[in-house]
Amino acid sequence: MKEKSMKKSVAILCMGLILGGSVITGCSLVTTNYEKYYGAVACTIEFNDGSKAEITKKDLRIAYASYGFDQYVQNGLSQEEAYTKALDYLVSKELAIKDAEDKSRKLNPDDAILTAKEKTYLWEKTYESMIENIKSYINVEGETEEEVNEDAVTREIFKREVELVYNQAKNEYSVILPESAKSDFESHKFWSEANKDAQRQEDKEEIYQLMLEYIDGSLAYKDAYKQYLSDLKESEKNFNLSKDVKSIFVREIERVYGIMYDTYMVGKYEDFLGGEKTNNTVIRDILDLYESKVRNDYSAYAGLGKAQADAVKEKSGDIYYFEDGINWFYVTHILVKFDENEQKQYDYYKAEIDKIKEGKESEISLSQAEAGIETLYNNLAGIKRVETSENVWEEQQGVTAPNVSKLFEDIKKQVGTGLPTQKIENFTDLIYEYNEDPGMLNAKYNYIVGVDYTIPSQDENGNVKNYTVYSDWVQEFNDAAVELYDNGNGVIGTIYEGGDYNGLIRSDYGVHIMMYAGEAKNLFSGINANFELQTEDIITLYNSRLNQGTEKTYFDLMYEELVPSDSTVFQSLDLKRLQEATKAITYYPKAF
Repeated sequence: MKEKSMKKSVAILCMGLILGGSVITGCSLVTTNYEKYYGAVACTIEFNDGSKAEITKKDLRIAYASYGFDQYVQNGLSQEEAYTKALDYLVSKELAIKDAEDKSRKLNPDDAILTAKEKTYLWEKTYESMIENIKSYINVEGETEEEVNEDAVTREIFKREVELVYNQAKNEYSVILPESAKSDFESHKFWSEANKDAQRQEDKEEIYQLMLEYIDGSLAYKDAYKQYLSDLKESEKNFNLSKDVKSIFVREIERVYGIMYDTYMVGKYEDFLGGEKTNNTVIRDILDLYESKVRNDYSAYAGLGKAQADAVKEKSGDIYYFEDGINWFYVTHILVKFDENEQKQYDYYKAEIDKIKEGKESEISLSQAEAGIETLYNNLAGIKRVETSENVWEEQQGVTAPNVSKLFEDIKKQVGTGLPTQKIENFTDLIYEYNEDPGMLNAKYNYIVGVDYTIPSQDENGNVKNYTVYSDWVQEFNDAAVELYDNGNGVIGTIYEGGDYNGLIRSDYGVHIMMYAGEAKNLFSGINANFELQTEDIITLYNSRLNQGTEKTYFDLMYEELVPSDSTVFQSLDLKRLQEATKAITYYPKAF
């Protein structure tokens, strides 16, 4: 049989490890009847139509291994909390599957959940998944893991999770799931005869026979098949089940089919939901969350002036209320750094200059030290990365990057003369090619700088300035940024070209190439202790970018906080509607 590729492979769940140990640390199994124990019900769901779904302890243990344990490790939950998360996940999944089944019955003839074509698709995917499981046991001699370049930069591409739409006839806003790509079912190329069904015994046995045909003639596949069988036997050793090989694999086919069916039905649920309005309370939730952040900042900083300035410096862009008096604005930059040897030379020359200024004995003259620094800056050439795979940028060893002066001219050409937002997006692309400041890679916000023109200050050389800067960045960086801001007249997308070095901003780190990214100011007027937003204000949040170089907005930021990224859609926007289709959801206290 010709091998077919899969878009999704089903990994084996090692039942022996999942089911063989104690339930929770500190608790032990009180019975050796595993079949009875794991068949016990952890939760029941009673639906309004009279149907019922049960989640067993076995289901829960498997879900904990594949989902709950990540919650336990990554989010610092206790094991019991992680088990509860896993059970919540299973309940949400069952609700979503039931919703998809009900909708499918209304669309299909004879009240059927799946069409004949869908059954055949799942049968083929079950077979393909079994083959992938066999392949996962193959250990190719001499095969080594691909070396990971620790200096590689993975660029995070923002993908909006929900979209905002306005219904003019109803005068209301809604959030919907964006148009999804073509599903695996729609693009699947069928290779078997029609009307297969992995729930029919004869079709399960056919999958088993096809597996035997697939491994025939390959010693590696036969060995992998034997290892697979060994693990399956180990997982079933505490259960009173038939021991012949065919029966063992048929049960495994049933398990894999169950995973394929659940995955497919959840996908159908999401497709159905994609064409429907989600629970619109999420819009009010987003507005309320933003209101709370503004009020918190207002109560902390209103009337405090410099106190807020210190907080803004510490929080960078994560600020929601700007007090009058200090003008805040964003800049983005590309840093070309000295390499390790150049940095040592630079530090040496600087130290010698400091000695001379303090009247101490120096190894070299002032002119020699200054000439040495000038040579370092003039010869500075940084790194050059290329995109080696999708959104992964790696530094090219042995490839000479352009001298920083040439690089500056190249960047100006590549940024172009288009719209301000497009210029910043072009500049952001170049950050991944040349920048050596890690703070600019996948930055949520651009760098923020504050300037107060009512308070004069002095630079490190005692020169009086007609402003005070609030920023943690080095002086040369701040001075160039204030020039770009131009007392509020700066134009977004403008590259700094002033100073003594024609736009190259020299600092102790190397050379910065800077672009103005706009003012940082309150998104709404009239902010006070009673600040409140109206429904139509969701448009402002939806259109206000966090960083001019990316598409992400304050709407997206608030949504992510409300709906964590590790949460599937049926656990978030639509859960209330799904729960309304049930009479009762009963969690049993000793489920763990």
